[in-house]
Amino acid sequence: MHIATALLVFLAQDPDDEQIKRWIRQLGADYLEEREEAKKKLSALGKKAEDPLIAALSNTDYRVRRACLELLVGMQSTKAVKPVAEIFRNAQEDRTVRQAAFDYLRGAKKEAEDVLIEALSSDDRAFRLGAVQALRDMKSEKCAEKVAELYDREQEKDIKDAAFDCLKNIGKPAQPYLLKLLGSNDASVRNGAVEGLRNINKDSKDPAVIEKIGELFVAESDTTVLNNAHAFLSDCGEKATKYFVAGLRSVQEGVRLRSLEGLAKLKSDAGIPGASELLERDVSDSVREKAKDYLQEFGLRAEPAFIRALESENPKVKLLAIEGLGVIKSSKPLSRISKMFREDKDPNVHRKAFAYLANLGLPAEDDLIFAIDDADPKIKLEAVAALGAARSEKAVSHLLALLNDLKAELKSAAIDALVRIGPKAIEKVEEGRAAGKISKRDADRIVGLFYRVEVERILADLLSDAGGVGFYEGMFGAVRTFGIAKALPVLISIARDRQYQPKFIVAKGEADRYGRSLRELAILALGELGEASAVEPLEEALRETPVGPEDEYANLIVALYKLGAKKHLEKFADTMEREAAAHLATEGGREEGYKRIFAVAIVHSRVALREKAEKDYLRAVQLIEKHGISPESDLYYSALYNIACLRALRGDKKGAVEFLRRAVVAGFKDRSWIRQDRDLENLRGEDDFKRLIADEELFKEKKE
Repeated sequence: MHIATALLVFLAQDPDDEQIKRWIRQLGADYLEEREEAKKKLSALGKKAEDPLIAALSNTDYRVRRACLELLVGMQSTKAVKPVAEIFRNAQEDRTVRQAAFDYLRGAKKEAEDVLIEALSSDDRAFRLGAVQALRDMKSEKCAEKVAELYDREQEKDIKDAAFDCLKNIGKPAQPYLLKLLGSNDASVRNGAVEGLRNINKDSKDPAVIEKIGELFVAESDTTVLNNAHAFLSDCGEKATKYFVAGLRSVQEGVRLRSLEGLAKLKSDAGIPGASELLERDVSDSVREKAKDYLQEFGLRAEPAFIRALESENPKVKLLAIEGLGVIKSSKPLSRISKMFREDKDPNVHRKAFAYLANLGLPAEDDLIFAIDDADPKIKLEAVAALGAARSEKAVSHLLALLNDLKAELKSAAIDALVRIGPKAIEKVEEGRAAGKISKRDADRIVGLFYRVEVERILADLLSDAGGVGFYEGMFGAVRTFGIAKALPVLISIARDRQYQPKFIVAKGEADRYGRSLRELAILALGELGEASAVEPLEEALRETPVGPEDEYANLIVALYKLGAKKHLEKFADTMEREAAAHLATEGGREEGYKRIFAVAIVHSRVALREKAEKDYLRAVQLIEKHGISPESDLYYSALYNIACLRALRGDKKGAVEFLRRAVVAGFKDRSWIRQDRDLENLRGEDDFKRLIADEELFKEKKE
């Protein structure tokens, strides 16, 4: 009969207790084949054989005892801890039986915790090693003292390492022993102790641990240990301040550097006196540089420190002081640094002094004008740029003179500077054109660039603080005030350029989206201004823009509709509706369906088809609430916000505030836009609206 078939027959026979006992006795047979046969049969019985196997642990034959233990290990038994422990404790027992007993105890885990702790004192290295590994794996909290004793006395490196690893991973009970190990002469031990203490104090920091690691940090010479201690202290907040301050006086360069970093991260001014001392007297260039960086974060509060350092006989310190004073825009040493710039022959001092003057801006106006004639071409260019940034009207005549310079780069910089200075400079340009002192080409270039920059500034003022683009009727009044004739060519140029990048304006929100945001506003402005000449370039832009639910295409539809080209809206709405239906029919495409409904709603809203728009938004909200939406999407709260605007416009103040609150709760946190959106104008006096806007908790960004 085949062996597998025989085993099936055997299992079907359900052997009685006497048969099981015979198989157990067979575990001590002289022939291996018989012993293996018995083991297979008993193993196949599973838990039914557990009690008889436990009873047989007292069998006089060591082979039976060993086999019973091996079978109990195989079935993951935990019922026999007590008798197995006695077998293991018996030093006279056969070594292989004791090993099987130990394997059983390791498998029993917590049930055998006390015996495993005893095994830490075993004369057998394998038992000591296995016990400490098992206790580590079960994160035994009872073993800390014995494991620490094992670590102290153990001569075998692998066991000593395992004991240390155990202490690092068993939690709070090991803390006193790890604190003691912070004083080890071995850097790897100190480092391991810090790691263990960091794990134990991950959620809440024990003051005693902060103190010991703080003291270690201040005196540490090993880079790895230092970095770990610094990381721990950095997570302790203000409680670490005194150790970082103390670290500024450490003999170790690394400690001084990390202390400055720690204080900078905490934004703590407690280190200003120590950092001032380091800036003036430290022997390390790296430390002095870091001290300068730290001090300048505190602006004019660091002014006395930098002014003292300016008196240093060390040229490197003096240069750092000049740099720091420039960054914090301190005007106190202006006359002194001005003299350095004009008279000091050291090129490094000359360059640093100029950087200070450029940072200072308008207060250093005379020096910056003087720098236009500097021998260093780079300084000349930067002086021109600095005068433009400072909007120095006094520099206009000097900048106009540069229009005749043969160097294209310098001429271009002068043009940019004149544009940034603004109306007074443009007035002088027009006078120069009329007098024949400035070529028509140069004048046109400057005036055209000025118009561009002014339009960009007007559009940028319409963005929310987060860089968001919204819309309300009459929002482009500032463009009309500036002048339609001046603004129109600029707006058309922006609308045509899908990769538009503004020239001078500092971006709000995400920098890579900023140009697109200005373009969206330019397109909407063209529709609002009502100039028929914009239709052709807008239709050209529409042809070059991919059809879809994105704001870019939708805003072109809005602008063209307002300029009388209404055919595009109907076609767009039909296309979006067909695509939405197709996407909504599939579970994975629903979000794309929502986007298309939302896009049509935006267009309807912006062309004043408000009833249709509200219906579209409500449809999108209902679908999202029914089927869900990805957490990254802003469609849901944007739809709720836009419904609030539409309700406000039709006089439903209560409904508007209700939808606005729902939008904010769902994720619309752009309070600056709510405050400037004129669609919500008639809510401003409502108590519910005021309470909503004033609720700081409501506008907190959700944590990831």
